[in-house]
Amino acid sequence: RASASSAWWYQPLVVVMPFFFADLLFLNEALSKFQIVVVLALAFVITYFRSDLWNDFRRRNILVSTQELHYYQPAAMRQLQQRTLLDFFHKTSTDDYDRMLLDTAIRHGANVRELARDTSIIAWDPAPSAKAAWKLACSLVLRDLNRKKLLRKKQQEQAKEYEGWIANMVLEAVYNAVDRAAGHGVR
Repeated sequence: RASASSAWWYQPLVVVMPFFFADLLFLNEALSKFQIVVVLALAFVITYFRSDLWNDFRRRNILVSTQELHYYQPAAMRQLQQRTLLDFFHKTSTDDYDRMLLDTAIRHGANVRELARDTSIIAWDPAPSAKAAWKLACSLVLRDLNRKKLLRKKQQEQAKEYEGWIANMVLEAVYNAVDRAAGHGVR
């Protein structure tokens, strides 16, 4: 069973700790208290740096997700949403920004518009006719793609049937030739 990604930054030290304490208690009794304190201090320093590295990695990964959202759903990432998400990125924690990005993706940027209305920032909403035009265009494109997919599937089935018909015709010709030639060469 895999571990959660939030536990990756401290997991190696958790795996090492039982062996360290087994070594300390049973195998190597000659260690001084200073050496033990130094090893534990190093473990805490490593844990601190691993958490910072994990946080940096996660922030970079979330920024890549933001770019993908902007690419795949440009209507959800207009100027207002971009500015608001950038402020969230610089002023809040990684978890808060992650949650805000998820809400923006789910609600197609409407959460940022509501937030902007609460703070008296002018939010541009597209006209209902523009929304209807986009929905109509998307439905026409999807319908055309489905039609092409169905046509391609029919053509493939027809090609398979044609190949089967030719194979059966060749087999019948071979069987007829064998049946006619059965009497030849007999003495």
